[in-house]
Amino acid sequence: MSVALGVLALGRVDSLKALLMSMGLQVVDLRKPKIREMYDIEVLYKGQHLAYIRLFEGRPPYYRGWVEVYGVNWDLAKGGLEERL
Repeated sequence: MSVALGVLALGRVDSLKALLMSMGLQVVDLRKPKIREMYDIEVLYKGQHLAYIRLFEGRPPYYRGWVEVYGVNWDLAKGGLEERL
C-alpha cells in the first residue's frame, strides 16, 4: 500500500513501472504505438516473459484511461505471483 501511495506523484506509466519494479519484476519498454497517449511494456520475472501491458492514459473529458494485460505466461504466474498482478 505504501509503495502505491509513493508513486502517485509520478505519471501513470511511470507509476505503473515503479509499482511493478517494487514487486521484483523487470519492465521493458516496447515500441511506441501510433496513439500518443498509449504505452506498451513487457513484464519479466527473473528474465522470463510474464505478460504484456498496454496503458492508455486517456483524453479527458472524452476518454478515460485503461490498462490491458495480455500474453500472460500462466506457468510463471504460479505460486502467488498471479495475486500480485
